[in-house]
Amino acid sequence: MGRAWAIKEALRCLWHYVYPASGWKFWKRWYFWATHSRLEPIRKAAETIRRHIENILTYYHHPVTNAMSEGLNSQICGIVCVATE
Repeated sequence: MGRAWAIKEALRCLWHYVYPASGWKFWKRWYFWATHSRLEPIRKAAETIRRHIENILTYYHHPVTNAMSEGLNSQICGIVCVATE
């Protein structure tokens, strides 16, 4: 459990890089660690991320997320749910 937590937490560092090349280098090291961890859920997660890594790394060029729209959507759902009760 400790290894899985450490691998998961290490991936958070991906968002702290400024340059795509640095992020890519970090990603390759993390991916190797995750896929050689002998933890099947971690390996599956690493493979899922690998399939989308090109799009994930576009964050360095365009640091935009959908967090604001998700928050707004949550508020709208809350209002609609209260109104229909």
